[in-house]
Amino acid sequence: MKNKRLMSVLQIVIPLLLLTSVSACADSEPNAVKTTVADAAETTVADVAEATAESLKEDAGTEAERAPWLDIVMDGSSLDAYNQSLEQVRESGGESAYNTMQDSFKRLLFKDIGARNDPEKLASRLDGLTAGQVVKRGMH
Repeated sequence: MKNKRLMSVLQIVIPLLLLTSVSACADSEPNAVKTTVADAAETTVADVAEATAESLKEDAGTEAERAPWLDIVMDGSSLDAYNQSLEQVRESGGESAYNTMQDSFKRLLFKDIGARNDPEKLASRLDGLTAGQVVKRGMH
């Protein structure tokens, strides 16, 4: 997400630099080119830095607001405890979050060699992980 925003800012900045350079070259005074391009570069770097900082702040706030269920710590001390953690995910993130966690658990039942298709064992292996970490493991 951060890279996409930086790339979109750069896609705007680079053409502006080129446009400024070309328009400065059309000027009859040779010194004007250096001054105009240097001013544009300084302004652009400052603008990019400011825009990047703003987008990082927005991303941090948006992610936390959008998916607080990803931070729920899963209790894998037993299968019942894990299911209670799943209910917390459902309460916090709704059916979509719950289904995502269920899908991740099902994938891990087949992928996690240490669990050997044993739900109780898999729950214990996921003990202490956040919901986001469980989802990430299930996707990879």
